[in-house]
Amino acid sequence: MLRRIFDSQPTASRANLELLFRTVAEVQLNAEAMQASIEEVKKNWSVP
Repeated sequence: MLRRIFDSQPTASRANLELLFRTVAEVQLNAEAMQASIEEVKKNWSVP
């Protein structure tokens, strides 16, 4: 049963997977940078 489910699932091309991984990595970097900016603003404005 699981084999039939697996076989019926669409597969992503290598190019799409690489794009997905690259996008996730970029989003993670941006999130880290945004968090640092938020912390800096909180510190500068004395926000807890």
